[in-house]
Amino acid sequence: MESDPRNALYITGLVLTFILSVFFSIVKVIFSSVERSTIGADDEHLRYYASKINDILKNRPIVSSTVVVGKTISNIVFAVLAFNFHKILFPQALIVQTWGVPIVFGFLCLTLFSHYIPRALSLRFYRSYITPAYYAYRMFSWFLMPFTSFFVAFHRFLLRILKYDEKFAFLPEEDKARISSTDYDEALNEEEREMINSILDLGETTVEEIMVPRIDIIAVEINSELQTVLKVIRNEGHSRIPVYKETVDQITGMLYTKDILSWLSEHKPEEWNLPLLVKKCHYVPIGKKINDLMKEFKIKHLHLAVIVDEYGGTAGIVTMEDILEEIVGDIQDEYDEEEKEVVRLDSNIYLIDPHIDLHDLNEELDLSIDEEADYNTLGGLIYHEYGDVPQENTQFEYSGLRITILKMDNQRIEKVKIEVLQRPEKTSTEPF
Repeated sequence: MESDPRNALYITGLVLTFILSVFFSIVKVIFSSVERSTIGADDEHLRYYASKINDILKNRPIVSSTVVVGKTISNIVFAVLAFNFHKILFPQALIVQTWGVPIVFGFLCLTLFSHYIPRALSLRFYRSYITPAYYAYRMFSWFLMPFTSFFVAFHRFLLRILKYDEKFAFLPEEDKARISSTDYDEALNEEEREMINSILDLGETTVEEIMVPRIDIIAVEINSELQTVLKVIRNEGHSRIPVYKETVDQITGMLYTKDILSWLSEHKPEEWNLPLLVKKCHYVPIGKKINDLMKEFKIKHLHLAVIVDEYGGTAGIVTMEDILEEIVGDIQDEYDEEEKEVVRLDSNIYLIDPHIDLHDLNEELDLSIDEEADYNTLGGLIYHEYGDVPQENTQFEYSGLRITILKMDNQRIEKVKIEVLQRPEKTSTEPF
């Protein structure tokens, strides 16, 4: 029997589509393993490609769509080629053999040899595949981009039609029912509701809304003496102290108190040289989302970042504790002196911390202050609405409130008294 010239093409096609199926089976395993692992500082090559992969994983829907589309296309083409190749090799085969043999062959190749075994090996030896997986993914993701973009958009369109919330996809059915029920307020207690809503809002909340503003930053100058630094640490109790050059606008690094203890155990105080102990800072823009920053903290093993404004100056700092407090509320340790943001003096009179978020102020006092304004705190509202730097005992009225400035520290508002003159009217939603 003469050899069919198409055989070589079919064999080549089968091999290539099989390799593609293997690649799309293992690429997500490799990427996830890279994300979860820590690569030593001595391996600069792998650290470089690991950082590139972490950047790719910031857009998970596209990664998942690329893998699904790529694997589906390669498997379909493999199955079609296997069927046609078998018909060429055995033209006289019975119909059961014509269909049965390719199905069994395709099933074994695409499940056992292109899925389970490669995934198991890549999970164990993923470091060996980081570089080729990165380059292969970049090439195929570019080629498949029109298909994956359409797939993601169509997928989200269908979910909106079905009113399916992906945010709750990980929850058991009974928990989904509790959250989506009309008796939401009764199904969950207040603390559970606040935590769930806070977690869901992380993707929309920026670091600007939770940061410690520049004026409140406790920092030391780069040329500070040892006693000055120790006094700041003793008075403030922080484990990390920002270090600046000339002004707080130029934070150049971070000082860890544990490093000072190690240094003092090996050196004399007169040998003090602060720049030698300063570590690099992690800088992020003021508009960065909290959930993105939290991922960076986890991946890079950080606990603090310096927030930079649009002009390159210091806007504030944010810590992992600030992010956790956004979810679970204020966290007090044994050294913190708890200060309430709102203290009720009378039925409609309150003593307020000017740093309170407007959303929290609305909830505490049952108000309806605009939370979409250019400011986020009560202090920002006062400066904006009063139109000047207030003085102690300055008083003005705003939206049914009488606001009195009780304490100032230079241009900084320290304490405010609010008298509610008129509550916002409640719109009834009850059916007649």
